[in-house]
Amino acid sequence: MKRYSKSELAKAYLTLSRSESPKVAVRALAAALVTARLTHEVEIVVREISRQLLKQGVVMAEVITAHDLSQELTSSIETLLRNLGGGKELRATYAQDKNIIGGFIAKLPTHEVDASVASTLRRISLPTSA
Repeated sequence: MKRYSKSELAKAYLTLSRSESPKVAVRALAAALVTARLTHEVEIVVREISRQLLKQGVVMAEVITAHDLSQELTSSIETLLRNLGGGKELRATYAQDKNIIGGFIAKLPTHEVDASVASTLRRISLPTSA
């Protein structure tokens, strides 16, 4: 059986997702990962899919907030992420985590932006050396 690289799996997923529903594409990717015994590397494959999309001008981002955002704030964050990611299009998913207290954390294929209150409090509470 031929072994496929993570890059090849990502490209195959993206090709399939253009003609099939997301559900069909995800099931096919899951089956390929199971068959290739690569289920432990699913996060790497997902990052590779994000990198491939970035080459096409699509920035994938996971945004974590403590509370619901206003439309104005959501728009500002999305503009920032689109500019940081260098893409023309942004596809963002949103989740809430009260532990970040306020602000947001954004995970992009190339880096992470942590503008959370919890992170700021951790930084200012760390002892500094003289």
